[in-house]
Amino acid sequence: MNTKEEIETPEEPIKKLWSIGRIICAVLALAGFIGTIWMVYVMISNPFLGPRIMHMIFMMASSAVFINMSIALPKSYLISPKITGLRFIVGAGQWALTIAFPLFLMASINSYADKQTVNIAKAELSPVIVFIDKELSQYGKLPDDILQEVKKIEGLSNVTYIFGDEHFVIQTRGSSIDIDGSTIYYISSDKEWRREHNDMIEAVATEDLKRYRKATKWNTKRKYRINNKTGQWEVYGD
Repeated sequence: MNTKEEIETPEEPIKKLWSIGRIICAVLALAGFIGTIWMVYVMISNPFLGPRIMHMIFMMASSAVFINMSIALPKSYLISPKITGLRFIVGAGQWALTIAFPLFLMASINSYADKQTVNIAKAELSPVIVFIDKELSQYGKLPDDILQEVKKIEGLSNVTYIFGDEHFVIQTRGSSIDIDGSTIYYISSDKEWRREHNDMIEAVATEDLKRYRKATKWNTKRKYRINNKTGQWEVYGD
């Protein structure tokens, strides 16, 4: 009787240890999932939020914990420690996904947020462009000021209006993963919307950026922004 009890006793702490470990895995997986969903929501609901790098780092860390623990938990239940070959394969896949999934998620969310900034800018600024085109058609010249139309914008915090004799550029600041940000702009002669990272605007000589630099050089510029204190649109700068 004593011999049997001596044999069974060492197994009890092992069972308890595995139980505690599984609980920890479940808690970490849940925390990682909540952290990931929260960061994704923050970046998608406010795509102009920038720079995104800190949110991205937190999201990647949370998603890595979620993926790793989500695999570790069923692995501890379903695969016996004695089946070393299978455990090694699953373990290798577990760590591969832990690295690959956060990178994939980062690229996807960043790309989606960038597209959303363009969509929002286009929706908010299209009525302003219609107004400018109407003024040009009616009076034969571009308006000198568009503050009254800009005041109708609700989804942006800054607008720049650059105009010459017959053509104009209207743009707003966008966000990016880093601190430099981006510029979302519309050139009336092209009638197309584009988004460029601010690092590229002066450094890269693509055809699109050549046209942008030509369209914005030596032309009259009006800048508008939301006053943080009053919450109202105002003219600022030159």
